[in-house]
Amino acid sequence: MTTADVGSRADRLERLLGDPADADNPFGFAATLAADEREEVAPGAEQALTAYRLNAEFVPVAEGGRLDRADELVDVMRVLYRRDPALGLGYGASTLIAATNVWAAGDAAQRRAAAGLLLAGRRIAVAYHELAHGNDMAATEMSARRDGDRLLLHGRKEVVTNVARADALVLFARTDPAPGRRSHSQLLVDRAALPAGRHRELPRFRSVGMRGVQLGGIEFDDCPVDPASLLGAPGQGLETAMRSFQLTRTALPAMTTAVLDTGLRVTLDHVLRRRLYGRTAADLPVLRALLAGAFADLLLCEAIASAGLRALHLLPDQTSVYAAAVKYALATTLLDTMGQLATVLGAQFYLRDGEHAIFQKLARDLKPVAFGHVSRAACQMTILPQLPLLARRSWRDADPALDDVFRPGAELPPLDLGALRLSTSGRDRVLPSLPAGLSDLGSDPELRGVRELAELFAGRFRRLTGECAALTPRELAFPADATAYDLTGHYVTVFSAACGFGLWRDAHRRGAGFLGEPHWLHAALARLDAAAAGRPAPVLPTVVEHHLYAELLRRHEAGLGLGLVDRPLPATRRP
Repeated sequence: MTTADVGSRADRLERLLGDPADADNPFGFAATLAADEREEVAPGAEQALTAYRLNAEFVPVAEGGRLDRADELVDVMRVLYRRDPALGLGYGASTLIAATNVWAAGDAAQRRAAAGLLLAGRRIAVAYHELAHGNDMAATEMSARRDGDRLLLHGRKEVVTNVARADALVLFARTDPAPGRRSHSQLLVDRAALPAGRHRELPRFRSVGMRGVQLGGIEFDDCPVDPASLLGAPGQGLETAMRSFQLTRTALPAMTTAVLDTGLRVTLDHVLRRRLYGRTAADLPVLRALLAGAFADLLLCEAIASAGLRALHLLPDQTSVYAAAVKYALATTLLDTMGQLATVLGAQFYLRDGEHAIFQKLARDLKPVAFGHVSRAACQMTILPQLPLLARRSWRDADPALDDVFRPGAELPPLDLGALRLSTSGRDRVLPSLPAGLSDLGSDPELRGVRELAELFAGRFRRLTGECAALTPRELAFPADATAYDLTGHYVTVFSAACGFGLWRDAHRRGAGFLGEPHWLHAALARLDAAAAGRPAPVLPTVVEHHLYAELLRRHEAGLGLGLVDRPLPATRRP
């Protein structure tokens, strides 16, 4: 499957859903906002996605679907997220989370059954969550205990997407009362096979954001199920989840960059239309600077996402830490940057109707990126124990990543969930690529700013190496102190810089247009450095700011995507 194939699939979905700014579009912003007030998605939207066979994007090619590359999956899903994140999560991403566990651990019959359901437009819900335990999956109380030739499910799952509408459930349950990592299993349960009277649905959970997502719950009372419903061997449930999370922790935040794309587009449209002192608000230097900075943030977020998605194919033994870093980095930057755009909109940010009202919905729907599926704190707990071995084994003896890790759209081997590992065993080829690439910059005066910033982050990498190599087992024990957890934040910062630098360096060497020019990377690294140090956003050099704003305006007026791929979008009203 080629990049052109996925481009055509994303383009076809764009055309199907139409121009979101068109007030008469049944799937546009106006219809989405009206449905959000009713805590629904736009009428007919899910039926349109079923007709498009969106579920095929979540089914591997070997099982009759289209899932072959993680970056292609995200490219298609961004079409939904830029319009309505609730539709993207409720119809798509929640299904992906459930199905990934089946592809990772299911036997041939389970894989066929899951593929058959999804390709027929049906739903599978993933039931992990118990409100009493949050992200602490090891504390799960729901049990699946052996009783002769059957398993008895007992307990409840809460805040489960689509549980009331799903034809099958992926359940995480305790199969051994003893403590430890081997005490839990996952099950693929056919809802139709559950006996009446032994389970009940819980009332819908209402939410501030993602109002259109149907969050429910289910409670079991010694409900019998076939032991053949176990996904993998008993006791492998947590391991399966941790491997599956490497795909979903990377892909879901990557899809969410489309929310910032629309937020930036809406804000730019607002300042181009608003008149102040006889001119447009866009003529104010402070607002142009903020918009240019937000554009750089979006590009960096997509560079981070691209490297993480491609690493799933090219560096699958290292993505346990990369996935957590992608989730942490994108959640932080996307929320911060949308907050900055809200200050530009001012009072318009609060309006729930009108031409820019979609912004307040997007801002609400974006909030779960910090805690949904897995929290940033859980990401830190994944990263922290791996830092000492990374520092001692990989960071001191640099083996930089291949350029293909940083080259969006380049060919990839098929996604192999079986190649993912729970630990990197000290392997990391992304961070060493930052100092290794400095020698290519030469003495070109136009690259001076980028060179200085890259050297600054290379210095951060050297300090991080020394500090992590000195960590003791006691400092890593739960709960670790704040100083140790700070190192995870430093790691994510350097990882982000390495991803942005790697993509720019490759594009620059190939002469790949705007992405190969230094301005966006200069702005992105300068803003990343300030954010990591807790400083306000820096004042960018005039030439950098002007270059970024001109490109942002060009894309907006031409109706092009604002991320790494400036693909034409359905006709949009221009200022």
